[in-house]
Amino acid sequence: MLRQTDRQTDRQTEGLFAVPQGRIEWVDIAKAVAIILVIIGHTVKFGSGTRNVIFSFHMPLFFLLSGYTYRLANDRDMFIRRLKKGCKHLILPCLIVSVISIIASWWQGNVHDAASYAFCRHPYAADLPRASS
Repeated sequence: MLRQTDRQTDRQTEGLFAVPQGRIEWVDIAKAVAIILVIIGHTVKFGSGTRNVIFSFHMPLFFLLSGYTYRLANDRDMFIRRLKKGCKHLILPCLIVSVISIIASWWQGNVHDAASYAFCRHPYAADLPRASS
C-alpha cells in the first residue's frame, strides 16, 4: 500500500482512513454506526417499529463499547487526574448550562420561586401542590 504523509501532523499514514496507534478500528466503526442509528432513531416517527428497534439496543451498545475500551487507573494519582479531567470536561459545562437555563427561565418569568427548581423540573410540576401556597 502506498504510504502518504498527513500535512497537519507530518506523520506517515496507511491509506485514506488510517487508524492511529492505540485505537481499535472495529470499536470506532461500531461507535460511528451507533451514532448514525441514534440520529435516525430521533428523526423517525415516534412509536414506529424502526425507532423501537433502534432504541432497544443503541444505549446498551454505547455502554458495552465504553466498558470494552475503559482502562482502570493504576494508582491514586492517575485516578485523581482522571477525576479532575472528568469534572472539568463534563460536570463544569453541565453546571454552567444549568445555571444559564435557570437564569433564562427566571428572566422570562416562567418560574415563580426557587423552590420549584429544587423540588421538580417535570413539565407537570405546576400541577403539584406547593408548600408556599
